[in-house]
Amino acid sequence: MSDSRRAELARYGIPEAGIAMLEKYLVELELWNARLRLVDANGEELFVRHVLDCAAGARTIGERRGGKATDLVDIGSGAGFPGIVLAAAFPEWRVVLVERSGRACGFLRNAIAVSGAVNVEVLESEFESIDRTFDVVTFRAFRPISRRVVEGLARITRRDGFVAAYKAKRTTIDAELSGLSASGLPVSDLEIVAVSPPFDAERNVVFFTPFS
Repeated sequence: MSDSRRAELARYGIPEAGIAMLEKYLVELELWNARLRLVDANGEELFVRHVLDCAAGARTIGERRGGKATDLVDIGSGAGFPGIVLAAAFPEWRVVLVERSGRACGFLRNAIAVSGAVNVEVLESEFESIDRTFDVVTFRAFRPISRRVVEGLARITRRDGFVAAYKAKRTTIDAELSGLSASGLPVSDLEIVAVSPPFDAERNVVFFTPFS
């Protein structure tokens, strides 16, 4: 990994051990991506638009958790975003990547083994079939925040936990939340935090608890 990439990751709070893990993970992702098309990007675009995009939200998620021991689940993880990046940022956290695609899970298990991400496990499952609870539930490029999704999130989020949803435009977020409220299922502890990835696009992390 180049010095400039290392510096970018360090700027977002990724520790040296996490950077070393991500370096090995990215090598595997580039190899598998050519065959499986896990993400529609490669090279510098892959690093910036996916790795750094996820890293930009890490610090605010960690601050929200306040140093507590944490079990985190990444729903619809795909190629490992944002779960792998958050596992690199917080090596003391236990991270579960939930993905329904068997091919994607095969990649994730191999990448975890090669990169030495000892705090990460893979669960091949539909979102609705998860039978565990977590302190932090996160997702990126998953589903809109709807009544059905929030009801599912409430089932897997611990009472003192929260959801951290990676989202893009504030207008889209507002529309999703308005539809949720209209359905009669508002969320609590709502906070929308703008984050700053190193490219020209709007990015936010939506925090909430999926129960009153």
